[in-house]
Amino acid sequence: MQHEYRYPILARRYVLLLALVTTCVMVNHPGRLTPDSWEQLQQAENVTSLTDWHSPIVAWIWSFFAPLLGQPTSALSMQAILICLYPSFSMFEHVKRGLNAKTILASTLSYFFVCTLIVLSGLITKDVLLSALLLCLLLSVANLSRRSTPENRDTAELVLFCLLVLAVRPTNFLLAIVALLITVSVYQCSTRQRTVAIIVSLLLPLSVPANNWISRYVFAAHPSGVERSLIIFDAAGISQGLNENVFTQLPGWRTADLPEPKTCYTPKQWDDFAWGACKGYSDEFDKIIREQSVSVVTWWISLIIRHPKEYIEHRLKYTYRLLINDGTQNKAITSTPPTFEAENGPDLDARIRDRATVGRDTSWKPQEWSPRVLFVPFGIIAARIFDPRRHIPTLLSLFSLGYLIWAFRKRRSPKSSSDLTCIAACAIAIGNIAMLSFLGVSDDGRYLLPTYACGMAGLIRSLKV
Repeated sequence: MQHEYRYPILARRYVLLLALVTTCVMVNHPGRLTPDSWEQLQQAENVTSLTDWHSPIVAWIWSFFAPLLGQPTSALSMQAILICLYPSFSMFEHVKRGLNAKTILASTLSYFFVCTLIVLSGLITKDVLLSALLLCLLLSVANLSRRSTPENRDTAELVLFCLLVLAVRPTNFLLAIVALLITVSVYQCSTRQRTVAIIVSLLLPLSVPANNWISRYVFAAHPSGVERSLIIFDAAGISQGLNENVFTQLPGWRTADLPEPKTCYTPKQWDDFAWGACKGYSDEFDKIIREQSVSVVTWWISLIIRHPKEYIEHRLKYTYRLLINDGTQNKAITSTPPTFEAENGPDLDARIRDRATVGRDTSWKPQEWSPRVLFVPFGIIAARIFDPRRHIPTLLSLFSLGYLIWAFRKRRSPKSSSDLTCIAACAIAIGNIAMLSFLGVSDDGRYLLPTYACGMAGLIRSLKV
C-alpha cells in the first residue's frame, strides 16, 4: 500500500503511539473498574453467566490480552491502544508553521486533551471504549478525506469502526443516523452521496436486532430484557405528566400493590425502578418479557404515539438534567483529588464481601488498583477538566452546534475551508446528545464522554486546518 506519509514521518507517528500507549499503561495499571465493568469482566471469565444487558462484544474486546495480562490490565491495554491512535496519527497534522494565537491555543488544548485521554484509558467502562472507537472512526475519515482516490483499506477501516460503534451500544444507531445526516447536509456532498447516506440511515435501525442475534447466537448470552429500563423510564415520565398510572394499561400487568410511579419517578434516571422502592416494576416487566405474552416494545411505541406531549415534556426534562450539574455523585467522571476511587481499589476485599452479601458471584477477583504517584498529576488535570461545575461537555456540544451552523452557511462559498473530519467530529458530538435525549435512562456524566472526545477533537482540528 502506498501511503501519503513519508517513511520518517510515519515512523515518528508509530513511535508516538508506542510512547502514549506505554504511558497509559504505566500511569493507570492495572485499570480502574466500575460496578458495570466488574460485572462484565466477571461474566467474561464465567461465560455461563453471560447476559446481553451489556453488549458481550465489549467484554470480548477487553479480554483480548486477558490470557497474558489478566484483568483489568487487558482491558486497559486495549483501551489505551484504541484511544491513542487518533492523537498519534491525526491530531498533530496540518500544524501551521510559526507561532500565532491559533497554534498556541491548539497546542495547549492538545496537551490537556491528551492528558485526559491518558486518564480515561484507565477507566474501564464501555463509554470510554465507545469514545476511543469514535476517535478511530474520525481517524479513518481523515485518511479518506486526505486522498484524492480512497484506498480499499481505508474504506474497510471506516466500515469496521462503524460496525464496532454500533455493536458497543445498540442505541448508537440513532447517534449514527443523526451524525451521518448532519455530515452530508453540511459538507459539500454530491447527490449520489446524499442518496447513499439516506439509504444507510434507513438501514441503521436494523443494527438493533442484529446485535440481539449476535449476543444470543454468537456469544450465547442469556436475554436480560435490557429494553425494560427505557420503557419503564418513559412510561413513568408519561404517568407523571398525565397524573395517572399508565402501567396498568399494559396487557398482562398483574401487580396492583406497587407504589404509584410518581413516588419514584425523577427525570434524572430510572434507577429507583430497578433497585429502589419501585423495584417491583422492573421485576414485573422481566416476567412479562420472559413469558412473551405481549410485545412491550410495541406497547411502548403506542404509548408515545397516544401521549406525545407528556413524552416530549419528560424527555426535555431528562435532557436538561443530562446537560446541567446538579451536584450529585453520578455527574463526576473521575474522582476529585486527593481521593481516587475504583471498584477494585485498596478496599477490594471489602467490596468482594459486599458482593457476596447481596448474592453476587465472587469466584473471580480482579487485579487491585491503587493510586500511585505516577497517576496523581494526570488524575488531577483530568479531575479539574471533568469537574461537573465547568460543564465542559455541554460547552463542547454548543461549540459543535455553532461550528456546524457556520460550516453549513459557508458550504457553497468558493473560499469555504470546511474540513470533513471536523464536521464529522462535531456531528458525532451532537449525535450523542440527540441519542441520549431520546434513548437515555440516566444522566451520568460518563455518558457525555463521546461528546467530550469528539467535540474536543473537532475544536482542536478547527484551529489547525
